[in-house]
Amino acid sequence: MVPFASGATTETQFQSGNSSYTQTFMGSGNGTAGDLSIPFGAEVTAAEFKLRGDASRTSYTNFTTNAHFGGPGDGTWSGSPPSPFTSGSRQNVDVTNREMSLKGNPSLADIDMGRTQQIQSKGSAVQNTTGQFVANGDQGYTGLTKDFPIRSVSTTAGWNYIGVVVQIGDEYHVMRYTSSGMYQAPTILRVNATTGAYLGTASVNTNGCSTSQYYRMVDATVDGSTVYTAHDSYYYLTKWTVTSTSTSMQWKCDRAYSFSPNYVTGVDIDDATGKMWVSTYSSSAQTHYLNEVDKTSPTSVNGTWTLGGSSTIPTRYGAGLIVNYPTIIYNEYDQSYKSGVGYNYDSYHHYLRFGGNFIEHMGVLPISEGGHYGLVEADGGKVSFACAYYSTAYCPTSSRHKIYSHGDGALYDARTPTSTSNMITGSAISISKPISQFEVTSIIGYIPSGTSIEVDLSNDGGATWRNVNSGQTVNFASASTSLLWRATLNGTTTATPILDGIGVQYTTSYVSSSYMYVNQYIGSGSTTTVAATITWDATTPSGTSVRVNYGYASSSTCNTGTSGVLSWTTSQSGQTKSLSPTGYYMCLRVELSSSNSQNTPTISNISVAQHADAPEESGIEIGGLLNPDRPTEWTTPTCWKQPASDGALMGPITVTHVTSSAGVNNLLKCLNDRIPDTGAGIANLSIGLVSASSGVLSLESFSITYTVNTINLDIQIPAGEVLHERLLPYEIVTRHIIGEDATSMSEATLTLQTNSIAKNPILTWQNGDVFPSPNDPEDYIELDASSWSAENNGILEIHWIFHVTAEFPDQTGVRFKTGCLDNSGSSGYSPLDLLSDETMDVNRSFGLGWLKVRDNDGRLTMDDVPDNSWVAAGETLYFQGAMWFQNTEDAPKDSAFDVRISRNGWVESTARDTTNNNGTFFIGIDLPE
Repeated sequence: MVPFASGATTETQFQSGNSSYTQTFMGSGNGTAGDLSIPFGAEVTAAEFKLRGDASRTSYTNFTTNAHFGGPGDGTWSGSPPSPFTSGSRQNVDVTNREMSLKGNPSLADIDMGRTQQIQSKGSAVQNTTGQFVANGDQGYTGLTKDFPIRSVSTTAGWNYIGVVVQIGDEYHVMRYTSSGMYQAPTILRVNATTGAYLGTASVNTNGCSTSQYYRMVDATVDGSTVYTAHDSYYYLTKWTVTSTSTSMQWKCDRAYSFSPNYVTGVDIDDATGKMWVSTYSSSAQTHYLNEVDKTSPTSVNGTWTLGGSSTIPTRYGAGLIVNYPTIIYNEYDQSYKSGVGYNYDSYHHYLRFGGNFIEHMGVLPISEGGHYGLVEADGGKVSFACAYYSTAYCPTSSRHKIYSHGDGALYDARTPTSTSNMITGSAISISKPISQFEVTSIIGYIPSGTSIEVDLSNDGGATWRNVNSGQTVNFASASTSLLWRATLNGTTTATPILDGIGVQYTTSYVSSSYMYVNQYIGSGSTTTVAATITWDATTPSGTSVRVNYGYASSSTCNTGTSGVLSWTTSQSGQTKSLSPTGYYMCLRVELSSSNSQNTPTISNISVAQHADAPEESGIEIGGLLNPDRPTEWTTPTCWKQPASDGALMGPITVTHVTSSAGVNNLLKCLNDRIPDTGAGIANLSIGLVSASSGVLSLESFSITYTVNTINLDIQIPAGEVLHERLLPYEIVTRHIIGEDATSMSEATLTLQTNSIAKNPILTWQNGDVFPSPNDPEDYIELDASSWSAENNGILEIHWIFHVTAEFPDQTGVRFKTGCLDNSGSSGYSPLDLLSDETMDVNRSFGLGWLKVRDNDGRLTMDDVPDNSWVAAGETLYFQGAMWFQNTEDAPKDSAFDVRISRNGWVESTARDTTNNNGTFFIGIDLPE
């Protein structure tokens, strides 16, 4: 048997052949995507619509420069965010080459010359481990990287906030304050420079100097019995005279010199040249300067050089100067507040040198002894200081009552070199993980005019070398766990460069988390942004992740979980999310995190697409006729709709008949309600899109799957005939489609709907062409054995043949109803019964259908003797005719009636016919002679 249709049918195109549709809404409305044709009796079992919402207006904000991420490096925010954002902040991030990563925990390979193990080979150069340097011949020199033994101070000396440490003769004079601001005259502690014994205090004679001329002392230099001090808050350089007796010492303020509007950050007198130098800071230029001044009149400036701007000396807090020409040491005591970090109160020693008409930055080293004020030369080539802040967070308990000394970099005995050029090759530096990037933080030394130091690095065992300079970041082609260095000392026969040390910084671990956020204050006004698409480029090694937050919030920080803020996680770049803008700030926040300290994620090229006018409460409408007999009653309900709480639809969404929605989802019901369950024909359906707002809504594709169920297709009745008892049987033909879920029909019925339900005859067909006896309570019909059925292409056609008995009472409007049951499932499927549109009447009355009087004898014969005609005597007249049911030509059954001929009112015994074969009669009457 071949079923009517093989398997389910899936529609993916409209009648027009199109499979997609786009509607641009200029407000709420709808649009018809196309029409579908589905046969009667079909049942839709699945529906899928792939929709896409897009904004009709989109603006873009892109993060593509270092400044957009807050500026290069790993400091606090110093950049400018892309428009329309106006401000930003960051913590623990590092920005390089327009890419943001976690701030590294840098490791510093501080290569000093104090140990022979630092050097593999040096040619004929001399390594002086006491002075901590290498040169083309031994020199009287104290290396800048040299740490002298710590001088411990007797604990009988009070120790609070410590300022400048000045050596006066054989004493250290230590400035002590009661607060970190140092807005008071210091208590000057006297300490024996050799033993550390506490000797008491020196008195201070302000001698008419104003407080602004001696508050906040940040540096000092000694010239015999005269001391010059630098005061950074009030622009003053102050001159003191220190006098002593056998039992006391006194500082007397002589006068002060103003460098306004620049802050005075350091002062020194070069012992070799006698020149006086004053360092200042310009807040307007954000630059540190070095000034050569007249010692007799320090405000007379002989020359000015730039020490560094914010790129090399990030903060304004200079606090100490040493000049031993051509070498310069400048102390940066960082007292700035960093958002999310707070204060660190660290010191960094910047090493610089005069190179022609400019000052060159040789490098910077963090000072492990703690942040401090002042760089003041002491005996033996020392520069002395003490940790300043009276808090264990910045100056541990172990640093209290301690005076530290570093080398001052002064060439106190220039000797004739023993060679002019040497290559120094250092020992390999082992690194805990393979890396390829290194930063040269310093190449420190004494470099007279006409000499130079060239430094190279290699991370492949010396196979290839890269020449480097201080401040340079080097990226090797491949990563390695080893680093080699070499330095070439190029001198003359009369002068040699002196190499103090090399600093190479690299990162093998990172902080665990960081953030950067930007914002714009928009106030309480409304915004048309309904969705955002955020994309970025990122690398996320094992254990790392990226999160981008964006939205409109009451807080500018855009924290995760804040009302109005949405999050895009590592794998969600490119996703579009709906927004409900309600906050005062439009903000974006980037969070980086790592559970593996050796790995960091990176992010770059962030693009924020802000979408306005995107479809909201998007929906699908399905149009069609609920009743094919009423072609004017076309209905188009919305059968699926997004709830308003979902916001705007941006990007793709797949809607199926089982899609959970807080809105509306009646897709299957809408479709099936518009496909008739009985009869033959094609249901025309329309598919449309709806939106409650402006935007672009597209139907990208769709599929509607249906199966044709078993259906009672049609009924054919002998319209125009009348039901009554006759010889010929009646024939009713019903047709039934066998559905796709069935293999055969199990049973069918035909019911004659009379004027009494209880008396309705029911005929039955069973599989195998079996016609059981009808269920006929009143014996209205008799089933004819010639009834038959046939099946072709999945359609069962049954010919119901039956006779009507005389028991069927007269009536009008008898209808025929057919039903069936297939073999699908466990108990079969029975579709809706089909009722005939036409009816038949029952009429048992009959009468004379036709009559002829025939004269067949004699010379004159007539087929039908006219009325009142003469007939010859002795002939025989024949009365021939038939009886018919009323208004038909149907003859009653044989012997159903008796026809008699009367003559002169008398019926002769032979003038009758009681057989009435097929309703006819034939009676002969003899005429007398």
